[in-house]
Amino acid sequence: MWSSLLAQERPVEKCATMDLLEKKFMQDPSLRVRYQLMNANLQRKVQQRVALRTEAVSVTVPVVFHIVLTNPAVITDAQIQAQMDTLNKTFGGNNADSVKIPSYFKPLVGKSGIRFCLAQRTPTGEGTTGIVRKTTTVSSFSANNSNVKHAATGGDDIWAPDKYLNIWVCNLSNGTLGYATLPDDNVVNEQGVVILYNSLPGGSQAAYNKGKTLSHEVGHYFNLYHIWGDDNGRCSGTDFVDDTPNQTNSTSGCPTGVRIDSCSPASPGVMYQNYMDYTDDDCMLMFTTQQVLRMEAALATYRSSLFNSDGCQPLVKFTRDAELRLITSPDQRLCTNSLTPAVTFRNLGAQVITNLTLNATIDNGPVTTLPWTGSLASLANTAASFGALTVAAGNHILTIYTSNPNGQSDENTDNDTLRFSFLYYPPFTPPVAESFEGNVFP
Repeated sequence: MWSSLLAQERPVEKCATMDLLEKKFMQDPSLRVRYQLMNANLQRKVQQRVALRTEAVSVTVPVVFHIVLTNPAVITDAQIQAQMDTLNKTFGGNNADSVKIPSYFKPLVGKSGIRFCLAQRTPTGEGTTGIVRKTTTVSSFSANNSNVKHAATGGDDIWAPDKYLNIWVCNLSNGTLGYATLPDDNVVNEQGVVILYNSLPGGSQAAYNKGKTLSHEVGHYFNLYHIWGDDNGRCSGTDFVDDTPNQTNSTSGCPTGVRIDSCSPASPGVMYQNYMDYTDDDCMLMFTTQQVLRMEAALATYRSSLFNSDGCQPLVKFTRDAELRLITSPDQRLCTNSLTPAVTFRNLGAQVITNLTLNATIDNGPVTTLPWTGSLASLANTAASFGALTVAAGNHILTIYTSNPNGQSDENTDNDTLRFSFLYYPPFTPPVAESFEGNVFP
C-alpha cells in the first residue's frame, strides 16, 4: 500500500539538536563555515573508507548517566541497563525488530563497530557503576540552555568529555524528547546528550519509551543530521549521507508500506524506518551503511580520544588503600610561627579502615605522627588534625602521608602523599622607616 506525505504537517519538535546548532551559528558565523568544511571533509573520508574498504571501527565508548530529577530514584538501574542494551543493538544492527525493515531497504542496513559500556571508573580513578543520581529542585529543564549540565544551575557537572559519553536524564519542558552536541561546537564542557527521563525503556512517554530517543541523539553526537535535512520541505537540504532518500520533512506516528512525498515521489519512497527520522520507537529500525561510515569517520576524526579512554576497564580494588585527598590547613601564608596541619583522607580499599597513621614533616625534618582510629567504610572520607607545629621564618614545604592502614602495609602507595608550600615571616613592628639609600628593602 502506498500513501503520500505531500500534505504532511510537521510534528511537534522532538529533538532540539539542530535548532540549538542553528542558534550557535547565529551567535558565531565562523562556526557555520567550519561546519561546512567539516561536512565536506567527512564526506571525503567516507568516500575513502568505501573505496579502500576500510575495516569498521571497533571501539567501546564509556558512558556515564547523570540522572537529574527531583526524585532520581524513579529511574532504576534495570532501566539504565535496558537502555544500554537498546543502544548497543541499534548501533550494531542486531535489534530484534529489524525483521520489520522492508525488503527494499534491507541491503542498506548499517552495522557499526561502535559499542557502549557503563563506565567502571571515574575520571579520578575510583570505581563507579556509570550511574550518577543527582537530586535537584528544578522541576524541568529547557533545551534552550545547558542548566542540566552544571551543578551550579541545578544539574550535574560533566565527566571528562574526552573520555566519556555523558548522558543527562532529566525532565525536559516543551515536549522535547532530547538533544545532543555535534562534534567541535566550541563548548567543551557541555559535550554529550540530554534525554527525557521517561523515554527510557519502560518509561511512561507514550510511543517513545523503548529507548530509541537515545539512539537518535547519539547519532547526532557522532555527527549525523536529520534524514530530511532540516530544510522546511524544500528538498534542497541534506543529511550529507548518500544512501538515505531525500524527504520533505520529518515523519510522525508509525506508518506502514511505501511512503512517498514531493522529494521522493516514487517507490521505495522515504526511509521513515531510520533512527534519524521522527517516527515512533516501534517504527525506528535502522541506520544505513553510509550513516555508519559517517559516524565512524566522525569518531575517528573529532572524538578520537574516546579510543584511549580507560573508563570501561574494571578498577582493580585493593583490600587496603588509604588515599590522602586534601591538605585543608594551614593557609599558604602564616601570620604566626604556629600551624595545625589538617587533612581529608579516603578509603579506596574494600576493607573497612579502623586505624592508620598520619605522618607530617616540614622541609624533610623530624616526622610527627598522628595515630587515627575510627571506622571508615569503603569509598568514605574523613578528616583529621595534627597538634600545633612551629616553624622559623621563611618558605617551607609541608609533607603529609598515610601509612599502615589496619596495622598493615598499604597496597597502593601512589596516593598516600601530598605536599603543600607555605611561608611565614614575622610582622614588622611599626613604624617602619626606609631611607632608600641601601639595596635592601625593608
